[in-house]
Amino acid sequence: MFKKGNRLSRNIRPALTRSFSTPFFTIKLGMNNTVHSRFSVVVSKKVDMRAVIRNKIKRIIRECLAKTGLHAGRDMVVIVKKQALDQEKEVLDKNIREQVQKFIN
Repeated sequence: MFKKGNRLSRNIRPALTRSFSTPFFTIKLGMNNTVHSRFSVVVSKKVDMRAVIRNKIKRIIRECLAKTGLHAGRDMVVIVKKQALDQEKEVLDKNIREQVQKFIN
């Protein structure tokens, strides 16, 4: 779980400027006017009906996001696709890092 300052809550509607998609998820990135980067992970019931599985994939994605080292002042929403369920943690971590680095550079 992220610290409160790093969570992108449902009440906040960020101005997401860039969006890109991979086989495992869609990432939407934008700027904010805070000193913190804020993150949100969305896993729909279409991915899996079981809350246990949805929460597990959220924990994996959050752990991967914590290691990305995104610069302060950014918002990121990760929308997980069904194909991510069959992947290993290392594959998801590598995929997220590559996509975030493409956006930053």
